Amino acid sequence: QLAADVKFRAEDLQEPLTKLQQRTSELKKQQDALTRASDQLERNRLLPEGNENSKLKPATVDQIVEANRLQREVNQQRLALVTRQLARVSTQQTAWERRFDVINNTASETDRDDWQQDATESLNDLKKESRLQAIRVRQARQKLSGVLSSLDSTDDDDAVLTTALATQRDTLETLIDALETDLLSIENTRRILEKLHREIVGEDSNQFMEWLAAGWDGIQSAWNYELFTVDERPITVRKIAIGLLLFLIGVWGSRRLSRSIAHRMLPRFKIHENAAFAIQTILFYILVVTVTLMVLKYVNVPLTIFTVLGGALVLGVGFGSQNIINNFISGLILLAERPIRVGDMIELDGLYGVVQNIGARSTRIKTGANLEIIVPNSNFLENRVSNWTRGDNRIRTHISIGVAYGSPLREVVKLLKRAAEEHGLVLDKPEPTVLFMEFGDNSLIFELHFWLRVRVLFDRLRVESDVRMRIDSLFRDAEISIAFPQRDLHLDTNSPLKIQWADEAERSL
Repeated sequence: QLAADVKFRAEDLQEPLTKLQQRTSELKKQQDALTRASDQLERNRLLPEGNENSKLKPATVDQIVEANRLQREVNQQRLALVTRQLARVSTQQTAWERRFDVINNTASETDRDDWQQDATESLNDLKKESRLQAIRVRQARQKLSGVLSSLDSTDDDDAVLTTALATQRDTLETLIDALETDLLSIENTRRILEKLHREIVGEDSNQFMEWLAAGWDGIQSAWNYELFTVDERPITVRKIAIGLLLFLIGVWGSRRLSRSIAHRMLPRFKIHENAAFAIQTILFYILVVTVTLMVLKYVNVPLTIFTVLGGALVLGVGFGSQNIINNFISGLILLAERPIRVGDMIELDGLYGVVQNIGARSTRIKTGANLEIIVPNSNFLENRVSNWTRGDNRIRTHISIGVAYGSPLREVVKLLKRAAEEHGLVLDKPEPTVLFMEFGDNSLIFELHFWLRVRVLFDRLRVESDVRMRIDSLFRDAEISIAFPQRDLHLDTNSPLKIQWADEAERSL
């Protein structure tokens, strides 16, 4: 509470009241002048009289009409501002008188409670009005910037157009001054009301609330901070934050919905697993685009903002973003045409593996060594890709073997077929086939062709290894030699060969 010996003398009250009375007289004079100006503006026109009007360009006529309209509108706004300022001066006078009664302890408890409530409501109204006026100031400055740009690009020979634009410039500058003066009036009223409020509730008990109010005002100011403007619509931190939150929720919901459709609904229509995955991915992208457009509409962000971002996007593409876009479009083509699918065993530039996932930018492939390799989607369209299991998981493989010259060929064919047929993973149909390929330099070359089902590359390698070991065992039992490189050495015997033996002393060295 205020100290008991603190008094507010009548002389102290009279000084601010006198200033406020003077301010009231000034505002009333301004009010009368603006009222007379309204009548005069209705009669005043900038358009030339007579035939001169028909000589003006349509653009010039439009600017003249705009100047007349702007003058009338701004005059009405100024008149409204002066009227509100008169009301605030009256509020300030009342606040000073109430402060006098509170400090001198001449106010009853009922009056204190009523005055405290009135001060609180007035302060809340002033905060809202201050924010609105700040927005109006920014909008007026934006319009002024556009008029100044038009004025700079105007031909000096067109005096009528220059006059119209200059009139618009002067009118907007007058409006900005009036709005800033009104903001000052709001601030002065807020200060006197806050003093009254503190004096009613007591300085000590109000310090914490004042600190909270200041902190909350700071948070609101940052929350409503204007980052930039598009089509005269301010883009604030609040809009960006809400938009990002809604976008993240929308992406999460789109992913859940697309997965639910792919896992529950599509199997009922007997859609293949790979086709379901492609539908799920495309549906997810469609939902994300829809969510993005809905979020932009909800937060009142105009789509014309992308005309601003378009230039930056073009520059980004020029500096390397084309690879990302290329991979993204390639991913959509892979999902639509499906040259490769999830679960296919493929070969790409000597890399063998099974397709695990086809994403927006890249595809994951798992090798036989259980390594996951990330391959950009564009590689599958720009390079040659071998899909071992495109239609099904049956593949044909072969084993080459050379036998020595003089071996029983019919028996060799019989044993090779037997080695393949005895393996449990080799398919009966198509049945294994043995081909006599050629007479080699050191052996007779045969090829054993057979079919099997594989899930990974290692399945084929393991079956080939088993068949080779069985061939070796059968050939040993049948005493058929697997040929190895041989060379005949011919010596020139036209003259006796000289053979020289070293003696014991030389051999010992």
